[in-house]
Amino acid sequence: MNWFWSGVYASRQFTRGLETWQSEAMRWPTVEVLGRDLWVGSSSSGPGIDEEMRKGEWWDLCSMWSGVWGLKLVIKGKATLRSCPLNSLPKTSETSGEASKADSILNTELEWIQDGLLCLHQLRWVEIEIEDESVDRDVKLRFCHELGKVMGDVRVVFIERIRVEVPDKEFKWYGGAPPS
Repeated sequence: MNWFWSGVYASRQFTRGLETWQSEAMRWPTVEVLGRDLWVGSSSSGPGIDEEMRKGEWWDLCSMWSGVWGLKLVIKGKATLRSCPLNSLPKTSETSGEASKADSILNTELEWIQDGLLCLHQLRWVEIEIEDESVDRDVKLRFCHELGKVMGDVRVVFIERIRVEVPDKEFKWYGGAPPS
């Protein structure tokens, strides 16, 4: 993932460049996605848009990776609608309980899971890392637990990076004069 391309786009382009036997032999891919990449169908809807286009790049990538056994999914950026462009927001419920669940990609009822992850029929292992500091750790854990129920026999593992601050120590040069 870089400034110009999401991990979903780059992974699709990479996979399209493979021979059929190569893409079918993929077993353990890792992909970094932006939270907005998982709002399936939110950016391209309207008359003349076929179902496959409406589902978007994430669905396309999952359909190309149907033979993978394990997936490491790193979700970067915001996991809520607050970071999405206004014209691409899905309709949410008016009730606060449903709206809070509906405005997050951490919802197992959304298309990115139902029409994306669940089409990976050979999948046996999913590692999920959610890099959004505005989402509580308990919410991330609860989502992974719920995802495990939805995925059935697929093992869902929550990955968490812990930041450790190391105090700066004064550097001492040993072994003669320092190089110039």
